[in-house]
Amino acid sequence: MSKELVNSITTSTEDVNFDTSSFEPSQKIEQQEVQKATEEIKQEVQKATEEIIQETQETKEEIIQETQETKEEIIQEAQETTEEIKQETDKLIDLVKEEALNLLKDKLLSEIGSKEVDKQLLMKLLVIGMETIEKSQVKGKDQKKIVIDTLIQIIKLPNVKVPQEERLLLFLENDLDDIIDLVIDASKGKININKAEKHAVSLLKCLFTCLKKND
Repeated sequence: MSKELVNSITTSTEDVNFDTSSFEPSQKIEQQEVQKATEEIKQEVQKATEEIIQETQETKEEIIQETQETKEEIIQEAQETTEEIKQETDKLIDLVKEEALNLLKDKLLSEIGSKEVDKQLLMKLLVIGMETIEKSQVKGKDQKKIVIDTLIQIIKLPNVKVPQEERLLLFLENDLDDIIDLVIDASKGKININKAEKHAVSLLKCLFTCLKKND
């Protein structure tokens, strides 16, 4: 029952007035009973109205609570799904990187064979590494990191002959990153002369110091 209908009924009962001045005693008694019944109806209507309002409020609160709980569950599930996707994506990326590194490593080792890693061979390995990784699924900064990591792993292998291994490793770990950037810039036709001169000097100093026995 709507609140408007209840109010209408209540108002209607309140408007009932009886002129009892001309009634006989029996009629007056009947009129009193009618008034009493009317009052009881009013009370019942009021009580029903209050119950309806209370039930409506409780239902509203339940709906709000359930909606909030559902919203939180959806958010939680979305966060968990996002995290799972991220973890799976990271695993796939790591697998791609590992595969690219192993393939590059095999290719460079094949190029080295039984030769010593001198300055000419080192530069050749660097170029081969960059060309190879460029064709792989690895993109961005990871390309450069894989080339550097691969060369470092190769230099550390006991069966690879490398004069002045310790100094060469320092060069690979500290300077090769900038050298690769230099080569990439040169390949794209955008070379900074000052930057090129700085890193070229660093490269030559290291190579001639580390590998001078091969000259």
